[in-house]
Amino acid sequence: MARAWLDWGAESVLWVNPYPCRLPRWRDFVARIERSKLHRENGSKAKKTKVGSVSIDPPFDSGLDARVRVIAAPALPVEPLPGGAWWNRRFLWRGAWREIEQFAMTDTLVIGIGRPCALALEAIRRLVPAASFYDAMDNFPEFYGGLSRRALRRREDAIAAEVDLVVASSSFLAEKFARRGLRVETIFNACEGTSTLQISQTPRPAIPVLGYVGCIGDWFDWPLVARLAEALPEARIELIGPCAAPPRRTPPLRAKPRAAAPRGHRVPGSRSRLPGWWRRASPARRGPGPGAPRCGPPRRR
Repeated sequence: MARAWLDWGAESVLWVNPYPCRLPRWRDFVARIERSKLHRENGSKAKKTKVGSVSIDPPFDSGLDARVRVIAAPALPVEPLPGGAWWNRRFLWRGAWREIEQFAMTDTLVIGIGRPCALALEAIRRLVPAASFYDAMDNFPEFYGGLSRRALRRREDAIAAEVDLVVASSSFLAEKFARRGLRVETIFNACEGTSTLQISQTPRPAIPVLGYVGCIGDWFDWPLVARLAEALPEARIELIGPCAAPPRRTPPLRAKPRAAAPRGHRVPGSRSRLPGWWRRASPARRGPGPGAPRCGPPRRR
């Protein structure tokens, strides 16, 4: 998106990296300890999980263009709690907010929100943008549970009501916001054009391949993936993306070689496999999950 804005004539882009918007879970501390241990051992940005090697990719490589500046807003994961956003604002956001205000002193300010958080809501209310939009890439509240889900749902509703436009990545999300009388445009998820040009000539493999690209979170239906592997013993299943919720049982498939280990989007060869897939699927457990329809019966194309 940052590159697109520059191509459309923006003079500069300030990218604020997202911070934790939910309460921590025990698994977060365990994963952090394991990741730190592996980094000390081999200096790699990849971590080993029960299902393979997963790379942690930054959302944008600021080195690609000097007109893009990336900053972080330090925050404790307490935003869903009463007073949590106030604490972060009072003690941790001062430096980031000064940079945001300085950047906002331009002739034409456009605010785009990709993560419904308290800092984004404060920016849209306190600054005076010429235009604003909320990029609803996923059904974000469904990634969380309990108090975190309720808090994020309220924050998303408030942001959607403040911006000029909601950009939805699926028909489900477009309908969700359109029912509230909001202005909505649908732009379906896709790969970046410069990447798809490099893989357009990849031949289709001889065996059927079922593929998934995206984050693997709590909503990911690992039992469904196992059933697909059992129903199609001759097929290979490839999962590409950061794995935030590995399967509770190892291995998740009876024949592990039939499933490629989940890997990051920037791992060499990840994107080159996309055109060879026979079927793309989004195996979600809770209805639409992150905004994509539930995976249906396997069919060969």
